Amino acid sequence: MVMRKTGSLLLLAVAVVIAGCGRSESTGYTSPEEAYAAMYDAAEAKDWETVASCLTPGGREELAGTLVMMSAFMAMDAEMRPQVEEILKEHGLDEEEDAKAQGPLKTEIELTYEPPWWFSTEDESEESPMSAIIKLSGKPVAEASAYGFVQLKSARDDKGKALKEVKDSSGMMAMTYEAEGFQSRKAGSTEEITLVLQRPSPGATSLAVLQGSLKLMTGGRCEKIYIDGIAGKKPGDVLQHPTLKAAGATARLAEPFGDHEEGATAVSVAVSGPVREIDLVDSGGSPVAFETGVSLIGAGMSEIGLEEKGVAFSSSRALPSDTRLELEVFLDQKPLTVPFEFENVPLPSEQREDEGVSDGIGPSEDYAKEMAEPIKDKIAFIAQMIALLDKIVEPEAPEQGNRLLDKGKLTELKIDGDTATAIVVTIEDGAEQKKPIEFKRIDGHWFVGLLEGGGFFK
Repeated sequence: MVMRKTGSLLLLAVAVVIAGCGRSESTGYTSPEEAYAAMYDAAEAKDWETVASCLTPGGREELAGTLVMMSAFMAMDAEMRPQVEEILKEHGLDEEEDAKAQGPLKTEIELTYEPPWWFSTEDESEESPMSAIIKLSGKPVAEASAYGFVQLKSARDDKGKALKEVKDSSGMMAMTYEAEGFQSRKAGSTEEITLVLQRPSPGATSLAVLQGSLKLMTGGRCEKIYIDGIAGKKPGDVLQHPTLKAAGATARLAEPFGDHEEGATAVSVAVSGPVREIDLVDSGGSPVAFETGVSLIGAGMSEIGLEEKGVAFSSSRALPSDTRLELEVFLDQKPLTVPFEFENVPLPSEQREDEGVSDGIGPSEDYAKEMAEPIKDKIAFIAQMIALLDKIVEPEAPEQGNRLLDKGKLTELKIDGDTATAIVVTIEDGAEQKKPIEFKRIDGHWFVGLLEGGGFFK
């Protein structure tokens, strides 16, 4: 099994979100002490439905939404992908995607101020910039293999200040779009392009206007093709297929790049042209390696300016002899110009810089709930996803026991109406640690509530 490190980080994100929730659909508990013990005992028994059912409806939405977002990372593991896809399908998430994919082209915008550490402007201003996230959805997006030629025509706040695009002087941030060419995209009915703008004037309350355009390479038809014999090829070998030639696309094996676990088999594939999905599978179509990174590694195509993209794969074992390269190739696509114009968009509050961030882990609460909206049975979804994660995350040491919870002694319990607070005392590396925990009483019964900084959740 692969993806141990990634799995640990994902489970940590789950733990932080769980730590921010409270109530259940169960009958609840007669005291905070009983609620605390029940939550831990359920996790020890791997009874994830009981763990999930102790959360409020809002808490379940937040955790379920976080797991939806994490599913993309989980699916990078070749062994987990079929199980992840099955769970998503069972809970109607593929139907939601299909509905968006058949809808008309839609453009939306989200504004957010970025924290100071996120971006360094060229003029070394201490003010953090504002991101304008252009969100595209609909059938033309679902059928697009690439997007680019993003042009900002006008951006102005309600004080009359022209907001120019700013560049990151730190070199840490990659551009999210191409201004003079196309870049390939993954399958999906939505796409986001982020424009980083100067900070609005003091006292400004709205983005008065934002105008511009971009292009999608869309339409035509998509063909899934397979190239055999990958296990016997080496970096530099050109991969041939009639459909690639017809689409004006190329594929080759490249020198491995990115991070790989010691002893892993590393393979990198470089493609150019209207190619969207890239995977390594066996003759039965099951993934044999998981994707570890993507990089623009070569010259662009002169026809549409689509740069060569490298995709790195890794496997904990040698590739089987029947390993094939699976590609989705688009033919007869044409560029579609998508204008965008937004007026009088309220500016985000200053609090948005830190909103939804807990020790650098976890998504914003509102976004997580939005992702969970299509899920009808959130408790079952949460239980299935955490059970899947639990399979791949091994404790760093056997004595650490449970992967999610540190059980300690509940002390300093104080009850104030329908809220209770306490301190959980644990021993870590021989030293005593104190972590706050909160409980909520709903309809006369107690449930585990907010745990600051993750509380007794690992």
